[in-house]
Amino acid sequence: MSGDTVGRGGRLFSTHDNPDEEILEEVRGSNDRYLGKIELRKGDDSEWRLFSTGSFPKGATVISSRLMNESPQSTTSSPSGPKPSPCAYSIQIDSDKHILLDLPARFLNHSCDPNVGVRGEETLNEWGAVDFVALKDIGVGEEIRYDYETSEYEISGFSKCSCGASDCRGHIKGFKSNGGVILAKYGGKNIAPYLLRS
Repeated sequence: MSGDTVGRGGRLFSTHDNPDEEILEEVRGSNDRYLGKIELRKGDDSEWRLFSTGSFPKGATVISSRLMNESPQSTTSSPSGPKPSPCAYSIQIDSDKHILLDLPARFLNHSCDPNVGVRGEETLNEWGAVDFVALKDIGVGEEIRYDYETSEYEISGFSKCSCGASDCRGHIKGFKSNGGVILAKYGGKNIAPYLLRS
């Protein structure tokens, strides 16, 4: 999107007059696109969360995201303007490449016991982004969350996990630190393919 730039803490800020209205417009568009399936809304903590408004059987595609921007880790700008560096809203798809997804995928929260995961068989979908599939049956009203360590090699923006899962690992450091645990939990499925090659 033109007018976007990466600001403090890697968060995406807009140079438009009213960035809050821009986000609300994008949220409305996302909710319209996924009407009757999933919905972005603010949680009790005033943070954006993604909830199911329909049911999904195990294996079903829950989100088919679209690419907004991509960035090699070593590049922070290009001739066409600023590019996002790895940040809280990007997802890693290769050892040196993060991409920024559209909503609702960009606002997916972490869980050590998620109900969606990255489609692991292929790296990217037809829109140059990532699909998220149901890891278990998902009922109406459940928060949709995925395990960040199934796509991120190293996580440095935060480390303490507060997902609340009964099997919470207590910290989120990335596949580099927790690869053995991730492989044991997922059996090599629903993990970004580049992590399985490393």
